[in-house]
Amino acid sequence: MRSHLRVLALLSLSVAFAMCAPASEEEPEAEATVEADLEAIGGLREVYAAAVNAGDVDRLTDSFTEDAVVMPPNEPVVTGYEAIESWFEANFEQFTTELRVSSDEVEVVDGWAFDRGTYTLTLTPKAEGEPTEDNGKYIDILQKQPDGSWKYARSIWNSDRPLPGTEEAPSGQ
Repeated sequence: MRSHLRVLALLSLSVAFAMCAPASEEEPEAEATVEADLEAIGGLREVYAAAVNAGDVDRLTDSFTEDAVVMPPNEPVVTGYEAIESWFEANFEQFTTELRVSSDEVEVVDGWAFDRGTYTLTLTPKAEGEPTEDNGKYIDILQKQPDGSWKYARSIWNSDRPLPGTEEAPSGQ
């Protein structure tokens, strides 16, 4: 019994000493990599918003992976680069768009990241009609590419406005 207690005590001391040991040389490099990834993801978010605002389909779709999935509100899922390109083209033919995005949270793990935030979107019909403004939230899942850049792999967003004919939904906060 005493030998088991000695082994347990030695293991406990080993763990305690390991926890008190100075940080390894790899941690600052890992932190620098995460910071660089966060900066790159923020840059991609800015490129995305600028491309939406300019109606630049080519620059916009270049920010997606070949097998990306876009889940717009009240519409079917849009899968793949070419389908996403067509979806944006159809929308830009109908509307001039102003998008403002604010990220609330970004996490990066093993070549994947998610970006959660809010948006304000103003759609102005190119034909007759008044502009429509919407506020909502989004989650984007991004994938790091072999060249070190980031692209959107999955994207979903939805409005904060209640559905027509319903009372305003209670806040989940």
